[in-house]
Formats: sequence, structure tokens, C-alpha cells
Amino acid sequence: MGYGLLQAGMENRDQAMNAMSQVAQMDKQRTATNDAMKQQKKASAVSSAASGAAMGFMMSGGNPIGALIGGGIGLLGSSML
Repeated sequence: MGYGLLQAGMENRDQAMNAMSQVAQMDKQRTATNDAMKQQKKASAVSSAASGAAMGFMMSGGNPIGALIGGGIGLLGSSML
């Protein structure tokens, strides 16, 4: 009888260790996904600012101030998303 209880305890321990390993793996995956999303958001903001700057430059007839204004508007627009 003692052996049955010992075996059951060992199986429970092994299951718990496997569960903890799975949780750790899921946490690593979640962290990697969150990091990738942050990088994507930064890239999107830079792209929007660059597009806004280009449009502002063209719409102002080549005036650099128009590019600055357009870049600012593009950056603000990307932060609202």
C-alpha cells in the first residue's frame, strides 16, 4: 500500500513539473509576442511620420516647415491608432 501512495505522489510531482514547464514556455512566448508588437508599433509610428513629412513637403510647395508640420501630424495620427 505504501508503494502505491509513493508512486501516486511521484506521478503528481511529475505532472506538476510538466505543468510548470508549460507555463514557463507560454510566458516566454507571450513576452516575445509583446516585444514584437512594441517593435511593430514603433515602426508604424516612424512610417506614419515619414509619410506625413513627405506629404507636408509636397503640399507646401517644397517648404521644409510644411514637412515638419506634416511629420508631426503623421506622428499624432499614428499614436491615435
